Amino acid sequence: MTTLEDLKTPKNCTWCPGCGNFGIWTAFKQAAVLEGWDNSNTVMTAGIGCHGHINNFVRLTSFEGLHGRPIPVAAGIKMANSKLNVFAFTGDGDCLAEGGNHFIHAARRNQDITVILHDNAVYGLTTGQTSPRSPCGYKSKSTPFGNADEPIHPLRLALSAGATFLARGFFRYSNITTVRDI
Repeated sequence: MTTLEDLKTPKNCTWCPGCGNFGIWTAFKQAAVLEGWDNSNTVMTAGIGCHGHINNFVRLTSFEGLHGRPIPVAAGIKMANSKLNVFAFTGDGDCLAEGGNHFIHAARRNQDITVILHDNAVYGLTTGQTSPRSPCGYKSKSTPFGNADEPIHPLRLALSAGATFLARGFFRYSNITTVRDI
C-alpha cells in the first residue's frame, strides 16, 4: 500500500508560489496513494520545463527526456510493458510546440498512457515567452507588440485526432508559499 510518505523525495520544491503545478503534484500524489501506484507498477516521463521537475518531487520511477518528447518515451515504455501505469507530464510549450506531432499521434493511436498537460500559457522556465497557448495579444519578451496567433486548444486538438477520454482541471493555490503548506 503506497503512502504519501513513500512518495516523498529529499528534493526541495522549486516551483513559484501560486503555480498550478502544486495542484497537479498534490492531486497526482493523492491518486497514487488511492490507486496503489508504486515503483513496481508505475512510470512517469517528463519533458523540459517547470513541469518536468515533478520527477524530482515524487519518488516513482521516472525519466526526464528532451524538450517535447515525454509522450513518445511514455508510449515506448507502455509498448515494452503494457501492464505499467504510464504518465507523461508535459508543459504547453513542450507538448504543443516541440512535441505537437507526438501529442496528435498519441491521441490518434489512442495509446494507453495518461498525458498530464501543465498549461500556464507561457514558457515559464524561460520567464514567460509566448507559448502555443498564449492568448492573442499577450505581450512577452518574445512578443513585445503582442502575440499575433490565436492559442491552440489542446482538448479540441486531441478530440479531433481521435482521443477517447479527455478531462480538464483547474488548480490555483495562490496562498502556498512553501512545500510544507501542501
